[in-house]
Amino acid sequence: MSPEHVVEALFDPGEGRLLFRYDTGVDLYYQPETRSEEEYLSGWQETINDGGPFTLIPLRGTQAAAAERDENSGPGLGAAVLDWLEGPYSLAMYGGGGQRLAELIPLAESLTRPVGSPSLERSPFNAFLRFPERAAPPSPDTDGGASLIVETNLPDGTRVHIIQEDSMGTGGSSCCPQVNGGQLLIEQVFNPSCYAPRGAPGSTGFTVSIRVRPSYVNKGWDPGIGVVDGEMNVAPATQPAHVLEALGERFELLAGDQVVLKDGVNQLVASRTYAWPKNTCAPVIADFIPKHCDYEAQLQADKPEEAMQSLTGAIGQVRLCDIYTELLTPNLTESESWDMFRDRWKRWIAGLGSLARDGDLFKSALTWKFTDESEGRYIADIKLRGRLIAKAELHSLPHPPGSPSEATPYWGFARIDLL
Repeated sequence: MSPEHVVEALFDPGEGRLLFRYDTGVDLYYQPETRSEEEYLSGWQETINDGGPFTLIPLRGTQAAAAERDENSGPGLGAAVLDWLEGPYSLAMYGGGGQRLAELIPLAESLTRPVGSPSLERSPFNAFLRFPERAAPPSPDTDGGASLIVETNLPDGTRVHIIQEDSMGTGGSSCCPQVNGGQLLIEQVFNPSCYAPRGAPGSTGFTVSIRVRPSYVNKGWDPGIGVVDGEMNVAPATQPAHVLEALGERFELLAGDQVVLKDGVNQLVASRTYAWPKNTCAPVIADFIPKHCDYEAQLQADKPEEAMQSLTGAIGQVRLCDIYTELLTPNLTESESWDMFRDRWKRWIAGLGSLARDGDLFKSALTWKFTDESEGRYIADIKLRGRLIAKAELHSLPHPPGSPSEATPYWGFARIDLL
């Protein structure tokens, strides 16, 4: 299959198809192909199942559809044929000179690069993921934590799988943000400490791992359903065609120190551990204790006990705006401005010390007990490690106008005495 034996080369610009005709009568076609290897072979298997005169045979590290020469036809009419996928092209070799499969197979195996053909030996792609030295503060419109900008030379549009875990062992994963302009923006690494009770032992840092593979199949925590272009992708998220063209269908062209082989495909894997940046919880604090607290809501709960849990939970996390706008009765809210309420409660909470249960990140040490109950009215003591710190009076409220009668009951605290 050397170049000097090519007697004719034809190109069809409409189909993008290239034909090399050899002096032995062998024709070799190159056709652009966007399907993956799995999709390509699946199509041939359907043809075979429908009675097509082909079989699948091993060839050049993949499988080829093969059909033997029809002995009842003249040369070129019932020619033997091999058809296989290589990179972004499908190749078809026809034995137009009367060759049988036994003669075509070694020719195909010896194929390197006929003159003018697309290269079958593409250069390796030395890829990298470069983490920043320090984590950046979170964006103001997030739930706190940190943000990262990872540099990479992967093609724009490459989809990645991101795994996050903090020092307390909590975390999660996301699939499949895309590389843009040589960067991968991780807008938020979640810090659970921002939502822990005041004084809880906080997370000291976090680790981010990035995995890049041809597709993301549901294995363990690997995502089987990804969010792609803002839409739920019900099939496993796969790389765009231009990324597979650059890196190979199975990332066989991917190279570099961060490349590992797993599940039969190359992957780019990198990770780094960071300390939380300064002001990691600033967006959460700004949400819990904002400068202006003016949204309107009213506590709903099936039972008064649930209403009390809402109050002690909000105190533990210092969610003062939630208490002011949602948990108090409208009359109590109107009796004191937000600024006065906020400052008074901040002073009270600061004097309490830690509100966290010893050794527990997410549970507070606050307890409560009803001391008096009557129709639609409940009096409760709130204690911190057995010490009485507040008294609360909870009222059942009428449904707002227009609210359906079957709606969850409404509640409000008509008085909270801070001790």
